[in-house]
Amino acid sequence: MIRSLLLLLLLAAPSAGAARPLRFAVLTDTHVGRRGAARELRAAVRSLARDTLLDFVLLAGDVAHDGRAAGHRRARRILRRLPQPLHITTGNHDAKEPARLASFRRWFGSGAFGFEAGGLRFEGISTGPDEPGRHATIDGGTAGRLAAACRAGRPVVVVAHHTPDLVARADEAFAGVDTTRIVLWIAGHIHRSGAAQTPRGTVLTCASTLDAGRYTLLTLDHGRLRVATVSPREDDRCETWYTTTLNL
Repeated sequence: MIRSLLLLLLLAAPSAGAARPLRFAVLTDTHVGRRGAARELRAAVRSLARDTLLDFVLLAGDVAHDGRAAGHRRARRILRRLPQPLHITTGNHDAKEPARLASFRRWFGSGAFGFEAGGLRFEGISTGPDEPGRHATIDGGTAGRLAAACRAGRPVVVVAHHTPDLVARADEAFAGVDTTRIVLWIAGHIHRSGAAQTPRGTVLTCASTLDAGRYTLLTLDHGRLRVATVSPREDDRCETWYTTTLNL
C-alpha cells in the first residue's frame, strides 16, 4: 500500500526537467529628461524588482528624451537597481544624431544584443541613426547579423524601437533575411500597446513607461504567448490584452 502511494506521488510530481514558462518584461520610451520621466522609470524598476519569476528585462529605446549624457547617465543609475539581466537597444531619440548615439554607447553599449532563452534567439537591433521621411533605417551590418540569426535554426525574436513597417526601403533592407524565421517583433515608438500579424511575424508595440511607469509583461508557455500591461501605480495591476500562438 505504501509502495503504491509513493508511486502515485512520483507520477503526480512535476518532472525536474520540465521547462517552465519563459517570462520577461519590456520597458520602452522612458524618455528620461522629460518632466516626471525618471520618477516613472523608478516606479517601473521597483515593480520589476518585486517579480521574482522574471527571466530578463528588455528596453526598446528612447531611453533619454534629448539624447544627452545627463539623461542617459540618470537612466543608467536607475536601471542598475534591476536584479534581472537587462538588454537595451536604441530609439530615435537616442540615435538620430552622432552626439546622441555616442552618449548612448558610452552608458549602454552598442544598442545591439543577441542571446538565447526558452528555445528562442533574441536579436536586439538599432533602427537608426538616419530617419528619412521619419522612417527608421537598418544598415548592412545589422541586416547581416539578423540574416545570420535567422539561418542559425532557432526561431527569432527581434527587439527594435520601430516596427518593421516603419523601416525605410524595407524590402531592400530585409532582402537577405529569411523573415519566416522571425516569430515575434517587439517594438515601442508609438507609446501604446498593439498587436498585428504580419509577413515578418507577430508584431507587438509596447506601452510607454513614461505613462505612469507601465511596462509590458510577456509569458511564453509551449508556444502560447500571453501579453499583459503592468501598472505600478495601481499596485502592480496586471491586465492581459493579447494572446496568440507563435509558429515555433
